[in-house]
Amino acid sequence: MGFKAEINMGQQHFDGMLALIASMLPEGHVLPKSLYECQKLLDGLKMPYEQIHACPNGCVLFRKEHEHEKYCPKCKSSRYLEVDSGDGHKKQLTVPMKILRWVQSLWFDGCPYTCWPVFVIPLNLPPGVAFERQNVFLSLIIPGHPRKKMGVFIEPLIDELVSAWEDGVWTYDRATKIPFKMHVWYQYSMHDFLAYGIFSGWCVHGKFPCPLCKDRLRFIWLKKGGKYSSFDKHRQFLPPEHPFRQDTKNFTKGVVVTEPAPQMMIGAEVHAQIDALMENQEGDGFVGYNEEHMWTHKSGLMRLPYFDDLLMPHYIDVMHTEKNVAEALWGTIMETEKSKDNPKARVDLAELCDRPHQEMRAPRGGKTWKRSKADFVLTPRQRREVLQWIQTLMFPDGYAANLRRGVNLTTLRVNGMKSHNYHIWIERLLPTMVRGFVPEHIWTVLAELSYFFRQLCAKELSRTVIADLEKVAPVLLCKLEKIFPPGFFNPMQHLILHLP
Repeated sequence: MGFKAEINMGQQHFDGMLALIASMLPEGHVLPKSLYECQKLLDGLKMPYEQIHACPNGCVLFRKEHEHEKYCPKCKSSRYLEVDSGDGHKKQLTVPMKILRWVQSLWFDGCPYTCWPVFVIPLNLPPGVAFERQNVFLSLIIPGHPRKKMGVFIEPLIDELVSAWEDGVWTYDRATKIPFKMHVWYQYSMHDFLAYGIFSGWCVHGKFPCPLCKDRLRFIWLKKGGKYSSFDKHRQFLPPEHPFRQDTKNFTKGVVVTEPAPQMMIGAEVHAQIDALMENQEGDGFVGYNEEHMWTHKSGLMRLPYFDDLLMPHYIDVMHTEKNVAEALWGTIMETEKSKDNPKARVDLAELCDRPHQEMRAPRGGKTWKRSKADFVLTPRQRREVLQWIQTLMFPDGYAANLRRGVNLTTLRVNGMKSHNYHIWIERLLPTMVRGFVPEHIWTVLAELSYFFRQLCAKELSRTVIADLEKVAPVLLCKLEKIFPPGFFNPMQHLILHLP
């Protein structure tokens, strides 16, 4: 069957191949005679799942009280495919418009393609075993992008979680050889940043994009850049006596920070805030959206009886954050098309900061403004030297991808860099790569950032290291703010604060 799929073999040719092989086998063989018999044989090995019809717009699932409905009770969309009956009317076929596939096992994350798989991982296993392939169970396959309808699609899973907690599940203890009733507790889900927003119900764009600080931390609007920035929003996380709080030159000019860090909301506070939301009668969403909060929908996890006791129901994937920070840093240092140091960033910098050496220069006789070279940007000669150095790099087998293959000395780019490439670059190569090309104070900060991620992504972590990193994170972000323009700091850079 694998060979058939690999070469896209037709049924007639496959049956003929089976007949040819059967003619060479001894009498009494058990080789299937046709493709149909092969499929029947493999059916017993397939994972059973339940197909649940869904509204094409994701409003409801056609289950429970909606099981026999033919049209969505909210948007009136047809449950089944409709065709012209020939008399000017439409008739429904038996083909559903959208199907949710539910595998009864208990979850994890989504993927950014045309379907979102949801996985379950039992966390009562040792860390070295829990994430092995055989212990990761597929629970849901959500068709298309769920967007604000995620709560609708995970209803079967939430039902199973509620039942597993309240009623328990009879389980056999292999060690004691005694069955016991196991109660299942949802611990957390893990996502990249965008999936975090969809799963939690908090929009990760706009004025309050941080899903942990929520409306207690408002980002600033960059007029020329046309986006929100977390620039100069981290001094409040420093100790009250820290000298950075009194700095009126290297951050927002003339501003002294005295307010304390915003308090993180616990489960009960989040629950109360969501319960207080009022639907907008004039349109979609809730009253106060983008002014008082960023809630787009109510998460299905709210139905869990122990939701108020969850300290951190959702986690950010560290490597996703590291990749985005590294990509922005690489693009800025190497001055690629993804650089955060562009003319718009310099105009915003001139308005917010007191850094005349980084401001745009007025034209002298010409018609274009000039952008002075920043200390953290490599010159074309330096970039060429860096790329020639990368061409000489050799790593242990399986440790990292071959970066040499992506080096282009004509465009001064490294093509095809993926998440793991950025992971190796920021943790292992960055300090060596820029040493001697940037001023010492900038190199020191970049080396500290590299060491921060290197410690955080280590195979073994102690609570003492995590506590130290938690203290280092706001100081490190403030040091980066003293170097890079406000346009460099988007929500991904802010997340460094919450990683430890």
